[in-house]
Amino acid sequence: MPVAAGRRILRLPMSLYELNITIHVLAAIFWLGGMFPLAAVGAPVLRAVEPSELRARLFRDLGRKARAWGWIAIAILLLTGVGNLYFAGLLHRSALGDAALRGVVRPGAGVEARGGHPDAPASGRT
Repeated sequence: MPVAAGRRILRLPMSLYELNITIHVLAAIFWLGGMFPLAAVGAPVLRAVEPSELRARLFRDLGRKARAWGWIAIAILLLTGVGNLYFAGLLHRSALGDAALRGVVRPGAGVEARGGHPDAPASGRT
């Protein structure tokens, strides 16, 4: 058992599910934690800035910085959200989930198995 500063540290193994949930929650906190102060504090303060050209430039610069970090957080939320669906058993039990896991989602999937025509019987005979 690891020891730090004379005290034992209990290290619990974290499952991939717990790691995924942790990253998902942290990304949500990061995204919301950036949006609320920007809307509640940043925008009202910047509205009082004069001249209007300076105000416009400050809004634009602040928006560009916030947007980049916001998109990163949203991308992490989407990826970990798919992971949450997988761990909950909802992703791999559906036709869309099976296709997504194979990396193949296309119109007319499965047509070849029915003989090349959407109305053909499953045996391949037309």
